[in-house]
Amino acid sequence: MPSFVVHALLPLLPLLAIRRLDARKVWVLWPLTLAPDLDYFVHLHRAALTNVFVLLPFLVVLAFGLRKKDHALTEWMTIALVYLGAHYVMDTFTGGIVPLYPVSSYTVCYYADLMVHTSDNSLYWDYGACGHPGIPTVAADYPFLSDTDTAMAALMIPFGLVMGAIGLRRLVKERVARTQQP
Repeated sequence: MPSFVVHALLPLLPLLAIRRLDARKVWVLWPLTLAPDLDYFVHLHRAALTNVFVLLPFLVVLAFGLRKKDHALTEWMTIALVYLGAHYVMDTFTGGIVPLYPVSSYTVCYYADLMVHTSDNSLYWDYGACGHPGIPTVAADYPFLSDTDTAMAALMIPFGLVMGAIGLRRLVKERVARTQQP
């Protein structure tokens, strides 16, 4: 199951790497990466805040921004949708989500398995859709940071720091360039 670290860093790092996006907007909207997991506390995990109806207001405002040619508003909504969409995709591949909750309680999920047999170097690839009625159940003990998460953090946090430093350097460079213009 994707955890706090994976949900938080996986969409953040590519957004910071896109030079055309304002890094301040990327950081301000960063808490949206974890917002869908707040439904865990009302015992409707992967249903109440992980459905298409949560995305609709963002899509409406994005359409409005595109129609009015408001670049700033379009950028805000695009970043927000990337954060929420990435969370939805990760949850879909690890247990499923209920995309039409409260209209339907059917869980939609996907799986992809890649097995490498080291004895003969053969590959086995299996993937497909799955689903079942009802809301996905979550274990009562939900670990905040597992061994796998720690390993992921050890790889992703230095990368994030480097990307943040590059973004900060870019902001300083732009600010210096603006002050030197006549």
